[in-house]
Amino acid sequence: MPSLDKIKKTWTGRVVISGYPTKTKRGFPTKTAAKEWERLTKEALKHPTNPALSFSQVADLWLVNCQQRNKEYTCQSKARVINRMLHYWQNDPVITEITALDIERVLNDLPGKTANRCRRELNTLWIYAMKRGIANENPVKVIDKYKEKQFRKYVPPSEDVQAVMRVATPLEYDILTFAYHTLARSGEIRRCKWYDVDFEKRCITLWTSKRKGGSKEDDTLDMTDTLFNMLAARPKNHKYVFTRDGKPITKAWLDSVMPRVCKKADVKPFSMHGIRHHVAALLTYKLSLAQISKILRHKRMTTTDIYLRSIVKIETKGIKVLDDMNKPTGDNVVPFIRAAK
Repeated sequence: MPSLDKIKKTWTGRVVISGYPTKTKRGFPTKTAAKEWERLTKEALKHPTNPALSFSQVADLWLVNCQQRNKEYTCQSKARVINRMLHYWQNDPVITEITALDIERVLNDLPGKTANRCRRELNTLWIYAMKRGIANENPVKVIDKYKEKQFRKYVPPSEDVQAVMRVATPLEYDILTFAYHTLARSGEIRRCKWYDVDFEKRCITLWTSKRKGGSKEDDTLDMTDTLFNMLAARPKNHKYVFTRDGKPITKAWLDSVMPRVCKKADVKPFSMHGIRHHVAALLTYKLSLAQISKILRHKRMTTTDIYLRSIVKIETKGIKVLDDMNKPTGDNVVPFIRAAK
């Protein structure tokens, strides 16, 4: 429906298909002219003259676009979703002919969590296609989320963390200490450089690309005494904090550390991220949600809340304050008023 610009005294036409504003044009002298433009534009969008692209062709364009903004392993995960759909369909349909039922037939055979991940990636693909005029409707958006089984991440106990520290080599020990006292992710540990370490201000900067759009952002944390002393004792003849034979540690080598030390210590296997879980669980007994969110370097506290609920049972001891409300000497927050007899 055209809208009037009260200042310029002109009309604006807007065409919306499947909830996405695909076309907008301003400056029409009359409402009738704007309505006619909307009608013609809507017809053109419903019957595009561009040659129809297949699902795999659109997916290829989408994946190339994703490679500019996401990590390699993220793009590989997206590609697996595409291959799963093509394998199930046993053909490569035109993207504009794919219906919600076609997609649901694949998702219904998957576990709830996997189905939701596929649903999310496919929704992103169709949004990409609609923005570029390849598709007019998004069949994924009408598919409801699937029920997921509650999953509790494994949190290693303190004795297991101490056990792996005891059997670690000097380099492994320093890396584990760094992970423990910064709650850093594996990639952040590998990429940490000496110019990120400020001994004078006793703080350290960590860089992450786990942000919307894949852009790198920095977060600065205060150093604990243990972390300060460990870093002060490390050699500084290389730009990276952690090196092997004069070269930065690789992802493959760092990924092999935890399986190796866990086996050596004879404890239940846990990953480098398990240390992040362990420390985060400990912090719930001492710090507020806002403080933990800052240390975990989450953008939103809702993310921290979900994260903590996946690794530790949230205590509800605070509800015991209700007992004090009924005590004669207690300060009632909400006084109880008895009805007159």
